Amino acid sequence: MPETTTKERRGGAVSLRILAAGIVIAFCYWAAGLVITVLTSVLLAYFVDPLVELLERFRIPRTAGALIAVLLALALVTGTGWLLWDRVNDFAEAWPKYRAVLAEFTSAIEQRIEQLEARFKEITPKEKRAPQVILQDEGFTVRGLLWRGLGSLYTLLLLLTFVPFLVYFMLAAKRDVWHATLQLFPPTERTQVKRALEAVSGMLRSYIAGSVIVVGIVAVLSWIFFWIIGLDYPFLTGMVSGTLNLVPYIGVVLAWLPPLVIGLTKFNTLWPFVGIAAVLSFFHLIAINVLIPVLVGKKVQLSALAVTVALLFWGWLWGAMGFILAVPITATIKVICDHVEGWQPMRIWGMGIASHDVTGDGLPEVFLTSQSDNKLQTLAGDRLRPEYTDIAFSRGVTAHRPYLEDAVLPATAWHADFQDVNNDGLIDLYISKGNVESQPDFAAEDPNNLLLGNPDGTFTEGAPEAGIVNPSRTRGAALADFNLDGLLDLVEVNRRENIDLWRNVGSGSVDAPAPMGDWLAIRLDQPAPNVDAIGSWIEVRTGNRTLQREVTIGGGHAGGQLGWLHFGVGDADTVEVRVQWPDGDSGGWMNVRSNRFVTIERDGNRVVPWPVSDD
Repeated sequence: MPETTTKERRGGAVSLRILAAGIVIAFCYWAAGLVITVLTSVLLAYFVDPLVELLERFRIPRTAGALIAVLLALALVTGTGWLLWDRVNDFAEAWPKYRAVLAEFTSAIEQRIEQLEARFKEITPKEKRAPQVILQDEGFTVRGLLWRGLGSLYTLLLLLTFVPFLVYFMLAAKRDVWHATLQLFPPTERTQVKRALEAVSGMLRSYIAGSVIVVGIVAVLSWIFFWIIGLDYPFLTGMVSGTLNLVPYIGVVLAWLPPLVIGLTKFNTLWPFVGIAAVLSFFHLIAINVLIPVLVGKKVQLSALAVTVALLFWGWLWGAMGFILAVPITATIKVICDHVEGWQPMRIWGMGIASHDVTGDGLPEVFLTSQSDNKLQTLAGDRLRPEYTDIAFSRGVTAHRPYLEDAVLPATAWHADFQDVNNDGLIDLYISKGNVESQPDFAAEDPNNLLLGNPDGTFTEGAPEAGIVNPSRTRGAALADFNLDGLLDLVEVNRRENIDLWRNVGSGSVDAPAPMGDWLAIRLDQPAPNVDAIGSWIEVRTGNRTLQREVTIGGGHAGGQLGWLHFGVGDADTVEVRVQWPDGDSGGWMNVRSNRFVTIERDGNRVVPWPVSDD
């Protein structure tokens, strides 16, 4: 159980981080125009930087190259605007026609809804209701979404005015900015910071360049498709529809809107609209599943859930610009976290998890099961940050191959459980094993492990001597004292087979079991709702050694237990016990006799033997 001072320091650090995150979010909201301008400039600078580096190879100074790149980018934007200006003007003049059709379509939908409501009212009992006053918001939701984050036309003009200058200065002073950023960190951390900056640079370049190419391809394909079906303003509609595809996932629906609105004056049946939606969805699927993986590659490693949450958050914060900036912002944060010590991603075929203070430093280690790559992670550094290092090999718990003779293929681990099966006061580790189904690259015969703890902190395989070698494909398990004799028994859950129940006879026999050491089984009791005191820590002290266990529920893979917490205490007739309850309140040390079951009640901080006896 961690000391109270350590918990307080950790709680204070968490509180400060939450406060800092709130301040950052508030700043991003209230200074949206400034933040969006800077972030947009950063993205454009990363997009143009390869051209500046190319000009440097031809011995053109970076300042001049940055100016040339910015001017070329402005020329490209101006040319695109000139191509679209006449079409936008024509569409603006024709907008009343589309607005009338759209209003008629909307009115028809509203009439259908009113008819449906009227039918429901006919079958609903009439109730006397007080007059209702309805306040109608005359604001336009879509327009509000588009303008949120920009705030006003003045802010938009400010954005357009400052972006070229910011991009130029970022490009011209890139090396100075990098050097200044590195100087902010201690010399020992600058290499890691440099790698993080390089990873961010590579990710943003790949994302921006790939996204622009994908948008261009989809826009051209949409333009051709709209021209073939005779849609008005095919080029303008194709450009807008293709650009909307830039928004992940929901972009496919947004891309439908421009052609569907334009098509209201041309098509009178439903099927053309269905065809437009189907073709645009096909373009979007090709872009997402083929073009983006090829052009962007694995630089942007974000799950679908992460992208969705990012879109919701940044869209809420900044509106339309939030949808555009959500992915690069979130991907940048992930890359930075990946390069912060302790936050590196761990890519294993994770199966089960178990924790225990193996090293005796007062903080739990975490054991992760996998296929041939089991990990025992221990906290490193100042212990206030999640800086982990793997000690599975040095402790002898890799369990990467079966312990059978001539075993070559790797093992597949599932459930893990830390318990003291021989009551010697040293924690042991059980690991259930078994091939997934019939994977030829992994061991077919893969018996479970019972790794016994040694005084030096290492572990030794003890399953064959314990007699629990099981040819079944075990998935889950539980180590518990089923017959209440002070010895932990074992139940195993097997795939497509009956369970196995192993009785622990200790140093004795089936007819006369005998514990190999003293023991103590403890349960906690406190008022509802958390009557089992989940989240508590129990300390058992024997001489100069302290055993610590956290009260948890479930755990591992397809296995777990909640009940008596078993402590092997070696050769100790009496031990001292202390409990830190879930809310952090700690009781005092209490003397308890070994080889019994006891309940510790929070009320009065007293020990009650079980079953209740007169002694």
